Amino acid sequence: MPRFLIFSYLFFCCCGNLFSQNPRYREMLHKPYSEKIHQIDLLYGRLIMLDSVQALEKAKKIKAFAKENGDESLALEMDLFWAYYLTENGENQKKSLRLLSHIATEAAEKKLYPLQIRAIRVRSTIYWVDLKQYDNAFEELITMAKVLEKTNATEYPDKVRDMNKVGYAYYYFQDYEKAIHYLKKSIAVEETGFNSLALAGAYNTLALCYQKIGDFEKSNYYLQKIASLQEEETKKIWMPIATGNVGYNYFLQKEYEKAVPLLQLDLKEAENDGDCGRAAGALIPLAEIAIHNKKLDLAWERIQKALAYISRSGQSDRLRLLYPVMSKWYTTKGRTEMGNRYLDSTMMANKRYDEKFSALKIMRAQQKINAQEQKLETARAVLEKKELTSERNRWILFMSILCFILTILYLFQKRKRELKALELRLAKNKLEKKAQELEMASVKLENFTKRIKEKNRLLKELQNHSDEKAAQLTEQLRESTILTPRDWDEFQNLFEQAYPGFIQRLTEKHPHLTTSEIRFFTLSKLGLSAQDMAAMIGVSQNTLQVTMHRARKKLNLPDNRSLKNMADSI
Repeated sequence: MPRFLIFSYLFFCCCGNLFSQNPRYREMLHKPYSEKIHQIDLLYGRLIMLDSVQALEKAKKIKAFAKENGDESLALEMDLFWAYYLTENGENQKKSLRLLSHIATEAAEKKLYPLQIRAIRVRSTIYWVDLKQYDNAFEELITMAKVLEKTNATEYPDKVRDMNKVGYAYYYFQDYEKAIHYLKKSIAVEETGFNSLALAGAYNTLALCYQKIGDFEKSNYYLQKIASLQEEETKKIWMPIATGNVGYNYFLQKEYEKAVPLLQLDLKEAENDGDCGRAAGALIPLAEIAIHNKKLDLAWERIQKALAYISRSGQSDRLRLLYPVMSKWYTTKGRTEMGNRYLDSTMMANKRYDEKFSALKIMRAQQKINAQEQKLETARAVLEKKELTSERNRWILFMSILCFILTILYLFQKRKRELKALELRLAKNKLEKKAQELEMASVKLENFTKRIKEKNRLLKELQNHSDEKAAQLTEQLRESTILTPRDWDEFQNLFEQAYPGFIQRLTEKHPHLTTSEIRFFTLSKLGLSAQDMAAMIGVSQNTLQVTMHRARKKLNLPDNRSLKNMADSI
């Protein structure tokens, strides 16, 4: 039945010559699904009749045309057709499922919801009809229902029919609460000429759900809603069925007078339509009502006709409803043994039905368990992979940190060595600079001393020569550097560089010395003669002798001790 629904979907709106060679796909370019649904039906109808080579070639041609013109929807439509073609021709279901999954994913990314829904629908049919994997089928149907919520009947005219499919799946497995939930979503859609038949189907299945749970008032309410639909063709098809179901509701409530005319009308329409199963369904309660009314001949006639219709339809499950009626008929006729036999047959028929249905439930439950185990196994594998990855990442992190620390230590040691080398170079440079400065100071001090000696020599020569010669020497002396306060400052700076700290140590050790005496001791340190010192200080030798005497007295130096030796000891 589900496969027939898919196939009828492709053809029920078809009109005209399905084998026309007119390239109708050009008319579908850049049209929304709601505007090209009939053209898609016609196109599928033509292509499905071709062999696989021709069908694939044609589908590729249309897909190339769609891509050239930037129509992603039409291009993906051809992928969907090919997946459907493989499914209808019994090709590899796994291949079809993979292709349909790819189509659904791509359609979802591009928000082409009609394509996504139709791809999911075909996947659910493969799982339900071909593979009998009901749990996977339910997962697909639930996913389809979620996507259906993103659309409306205007954008997607098939919405009612596809939502019905979800509801019917739950009804089939006797989960009436969930079936009602989805079927009510179906009937919430406004009726159109396109969805009228699907709406009637939703009302009927919804009524059957309430019938199964014993809420006959609501069941009759939804069956009567079929009569309020606008499409006459819909009412012509569905009203006899709804009438029969209302009659069966009255039968279950033992309101036989109300039930009989409705069941008889359903029987008449079913026989006219050649629907043997439905006819048997009407005859069984009518036969029981006849037994209740003591019309045993009429009841037997109806029983025999019901048996014949069940045989023709192949719907042997209906025997579980017919056998108890036959048991009752034989018991009423006084043939208790035959009544008991058919009572046993009833029990066996119910057992077979229950086993069959229980097997479906068990299969679905087992599939669910298998799916959960598969998910757990997959999750376990993912977790183990994550754990391995995490362990690897931890090692990588540890090694990275270790390498980082070692690098930092290496760089730190390297920097430390560089700083130490730099300090050594700076210290060496400083020492070299100090040595250079000391050498330079010594040279300058020596030069300074030489200049003073040169002055003294000039002065001495000046005393021993004539006036003319004296004038020349005087001029030469003037051109030389003369000992002035500035000269003394320069001398003192040079002396400090040559003999660092000497003057400070001298003043700290002998704070009572005057400035003249300090100058005297600095000159003594240089080993100058009394004459040279007198000239440098700018005093006479007699004055120098007085200063020397005073200094010796302050320092308690005996006459036989050299002033230079004393200066060297400081």
